[in-house]
Amino acid sequence: MIAKQKIHKGNNFMGAFNYNDKKMRHANPTKRAELLAHNFLSYQRDLIQKEVAMLRSLRPKLSRDAYHVSLNFAKSDNLTNTELIEISREYLKGIGFNDNLYAVWKHKDAGHLHVHILASRIRYDGSVVSDSNNYKRSEALCRKLELKYNLTQVESSKNALEKAPGKDELEMIERTGKLSNRILMQEKVKKALLNAKSTAEFIARCEKQGVYLLFNQSKTTGRVSGITYVMDGFIAKGQKLGNMFKWNSINQIIKYEQGTENKTVSAANDRTRARFSAILNEANTGNSHATIATGRAAAMDDRQNERDAGHASETGSQSHIGEADQNREELSANESLSDDLFFRDSNSLWERGHSTSRVLSGNQVGGGGDDDGRRKKRRKRR
Repeated sequence: MIAKQKIHKGNNFMGAFNYNDKKMRHANPTKRAELLAHNFLSYQRDLIQKEVAMLRSLRPKLSRDAYHVSLNFAKSDNLTNTELIEISREYLKGIGFNDNLYAVWKHKDAGHLHVHILASRIRYDGSVVSDSNNYKRSEALCRKLELKYNLTQVESSKNALEKAPGKDELEMIERTGKLSNRILMQEKVKKALLNAKSTAEFIARCEKQGVYLLFNQSKTTGRVSGITYVMDGFIAKGQKLGNMFKWNSINQIIKYEQGTENKTVSAANDRTRARFSAILNEANTGNSHATIATGRAAAMDDRQNERDAGHASETGSQSHIGEADQNREELSANESLSDDLFFRDSNSLWERGHSTSRVLSGNQVGGGGDDDGRRKKRRKRR
């Protein structure tokens, strides 16, 4: 089970509600969402809005009141509505929502079973559900629920060699049959690494497939301590692709010889900088439109496809993906690769992955119920 979390900023509970409620009137009857459970006084929008406003009046300074999570199941997981409700309620309780307004919808507009859960962070007694360590808590909870309900088990993010595709990526693949840039890059680098006998061979194989390498190399000693991968319009550090793409893992295979191959690495850096000077300059200046793998979404260009398909309403506001382990995200040439990788086994992308539970917010998530006020104070001190 993969959980993807969002905490909407700007008191946008109703925006998230509208997104799910609208799915119940999808133009295609087979893709219409289904309301599974709620504890509203009545499922009428004006009355729900009044309930939300009443809770918000208990904590008027809290700027992020809505917790929104999708629980995504493998195609092999056959669950009844009763089981989906049980899992959803157990998930909410495990995260800390034990006395909160909530609703659960089953969505049917993707190639896999998934539910959306929306809850107010404000409890009925006025206390607020903490958003601290949400990623770790959610991942541990998913593993526990997988065992209890005999679900397809997903590997822990600490042990996963590759970062698994997120919900948006899975849905994009299902609709278009094309891999996201991040997954495509993973596959290209793996292919280049297969049986590579030297650093030069690995570099050449990557470049042949349109993936250029930027090594974090000492100018004085030639020592390499990190690696970044660059394709047209896309940059990802090794850690963003997964453990097997980090320099330490790569080096165990190609056995970089610092004394004899430092010029090879330096030349590769020069080619990468010359070819991708514009996007690298954007990355260095922190431009918000650069596709960077250091705390932002590694596939902003792929998210544009999601917006075109109607996913803009899901976010409720502009959001950034926080890096999970820090507690906080060529059509003709690629068509055949996409077909080989995805349509050969539609479950393979799922089975190799780990939980992609993430918290989306305008700022990095941390602290407890009064986290918004503490962040403002920290910004003032700076």
